[in-house]
Amino acid sequence: MAGSAGRGNSRGWPAGPHHATPARAPGPDDLAGVYQQLRKAFEEAGNEPDAAEFSYGERVC
Repeated sequence: MAGSAGRGNSRGWPAGPHHATPARAPGPDDLAGVYQQLRKAFEEAGNEPDAAEFSYGERVC
């Protein structure tokens, strides 16, 4: 399944429908940094409930 066009990439994540190159689909390591930045931005804005959602997302990734 992994690595097949349209079915997934080497990380086991399904490629999106608009990804011309499934091997370039972002994986957990790529998304973890984005989640950290989003969490920090929400915390700095005083939006703790939404920041907590991104904290959970970091741990899942």
